[in-house]
Amino acid sequence: MKSAKIFFILILIILSYPFLIKYVYVQHNQFEQIPLILRFLNSKYLIQDWSINLNTQFSPRYFYILYIGIIGKFLSLPLAYFINYLIMVSLITFSSYFVAKRLFKSTFISILTTIFILFGQKYTLGSNDLIGRDFDPSRLAFGLVLTAFVFVLKENYILSAILFSLSTYLHPLIGLEVPVIFYSSYFIYIYIDKRNEAPRAYARGILKFFG
Repeated sequence: MKSAKIFFILILIILSYPFLIKYVYVQHNQFEQIPLILRFLNSKYLIQDWSINLNTQFSPRYFYILYIGIIGKFLSLPLAYFINYLIMVSLITFSSYFVAKRLFKSTFISILTTIFILFGQKYTLGSNDLIGRDFDPSRLAFGLVLTAFVFVLKENYILSAILFSLSTYLHPLIGLEVPVIFYSSYFIYIYIDKRNEAPRAYARGILKFFG
């Protein structure tokens, strides 16, 4: 299958996903996040609210609020959320496809795997869903780290490090933990391969992901 056709199919999946999954603007964490973003947009918003006053100080979500708030100054907040939701879906879709292609060497199976990841059973990494009906900083961070992992496999370590760094600003825990796991796994593979022990490790199932 030609690259242009594959790209078109993936774009079609991305654009149709929010409507098929029934995207929602506010569902869970947004009840906590949106008031903080509104305070960023308007310093007098709920000025006496103790919770907002406390959480607008520097915290793990500070850069996320800053990021969405800056976009919200030029666009409406619901539109800013929806655009970032599409970015999140795009990152997860393309990274899922490329990793599946590396695993299965089949375009059809890779597209099918991507669809199952998006529409199938929820995948939870830690306490955070990989993807869902709403936009959340942890999901955008996962999209960035999965895309970064694709670049690790392509041995583009500089670009992968940049994406890992960006994910840290959005979700410090994901951005710090996941790169350690990914880089450690990959460099263990490189070490084993250089010692010419790859065939035995592959037979034991250790290297099948990187094969």
